[in-house]
Amino acid sequence: MKMAVLDINGKKAGVIEASDAVFSVPMNSPLLAQAVYVAKANLRQGSAAALTRGETYGSRRKLWKQKGTGNARHGDKFAPQFVGGGVSHGPLTEKNYRKSITLKMKRKAFCCVLSQKVRANNLIVVEDLDKKKKTGEMAKMMAKISAGAKSLFLADEKHVWALRFLKNLSEVTAGRAMNMDILSLMAANKIMLTRGGVAELELRLKGVRGNK
Repeated sequence: MKMAVLDINGKKAGVIEASDAVFSVPMNSPLLAQAVYVAKANLRQGSAAALTRGETYGSRRKLWKQKGTGNARHGDKFAPQFVGGGVSHGPLTEKNYRKSITLKMKRKAFCCVLSQKVRANNLIVVEDLDKKKKTGEMAKMMAKISAGAKSLFLADEKHVWALRFLKNLSEVTAGRAMNMDILSLMAANKIMLTRGGVAELELRLKGVRGNK
């Protein structure tokens, strides 16, 4: 498929030939939902923990004598029903939330997101950038190509230098095309790629050995 390339002023500067296998894939909602579920599960650290009754620290003195007080019988004050007591069935640090899908499914889900962005005209290919550009110039460029808020810039190896300036812009998320996750792709209103970024995504998603 052919994709228009814009210059830094938002004007059409040419056309690039992109892979249909990456940028023109039918939407597969169940697969995409599964990929998002796995990605979110793998973000969970499992670091929450609560003390059980046996792990609390303090006196184990019996609260009151067994009979004759009119109160229910109790042992120490660390029973779960008391304030400051141990927690019944609380979270434990050994809980593992990790999920997985096959690499083929993961790549296909990425392609679904990218293809949907292309169909909605929310994927922009820009010309290679001049290394002299700073944060202010990057902001002007984003305005001219109508990037808008919550935009995502995917840099190729040649444009890694631009990430340090783009990350200063609060409305822009920036990262390497080879490393971007599916949640960031879905959260972006618009995705911007350089010519090299298009090539890197194709390399990553067309099953080239060693690329995930």
